[in-house]
Amino acid sequence: MAAYIFGKTYEAWLQGNVDLDGNVKILLVSTGTEPGDWTPAENTDEFLADIPAGGRVSASGNLANKTFTLGWFDSDPVVFSGLTGEEIEAFVIYLDTGVEGTSRLIFFCDTASGSPGLPLTPNGGNATLTPDTNGWFHL
Repeated sequence: MAAYIFGKTYEAWLQGNVDLDGNVKILLVSTGTEPGDWTPAENTDEFLADIPAGGRVSASGNLANKTFTLGWFDSDPVVFSGLTGEEIEAFVIYLDTGVEGTSRLIFFCDTASGSPGLPLTPNGGNATLTPDTNGWFHL
């Protein structure tokens, strides 16, 4: 079980190149053993283009009501409607620029408590992903 900020994102933050006031989204991903699934690499994955199409299950809209309190990044819960596709083993928070090669991967997590929890097998219904008590992640 893992939850981490991508290493390349730390580098970009130290250089002043990450602004979470932008279009931040969540991508549900498949990290299983099926062909096309994604094998995350904490220190080398950098952009959305590093996640193969077969590993992408569903992307949210922009996160709503983002906050940055005492180093915690938080937002409202995210609802994924009519969820279908591969089993979901993790989620990624990313900064969407509209271009896969520059949309920065921020945070990876393969643990989620509550309902639905992870892993999740999509069944065509809705799933709500909720941040932990303090937020999605802490710097």
